[in-house]
Amino acid sequence: MGKALGFPLAFFIAFAFGYGAASLSFVYSDTYVLKTPLPISSGKSEPGLLPVGAELHYQSSAHGHTDFYVFVRVPRDQAIAHTEKTEVDAENGIARLSGDFN
Repeated sequence: MGKALGFPLAFFIAFAFGYGAASLSFVYSDTYVLKTPLPISSGKSEPGLLPVGAELHYQSSAHGHTDFYVFVRVPRDQAIAHTEKTEVDAENGIARLSGDFN
């Protein structure tokens, strides 16, 4: 009986530890603040701007590019009115915005 409970319990503890470590790593990852506005584009509409002072949360760097997370708080009724749910492209991953300081 002990072995039957031991493996699932060990698996759960390992999963919880890994999840907690990943969460803390994200929360305490490097954070940057924009010193100049950052033009951004999805490639599907007119470009927009991230304003000076926007926090960029570091995610990764590869192939000469750096990926950041940006959190945007929008009132729920406006979010519902101006957005639609979509599926993530399983082959290409998350659609990233492009930014360029030039």
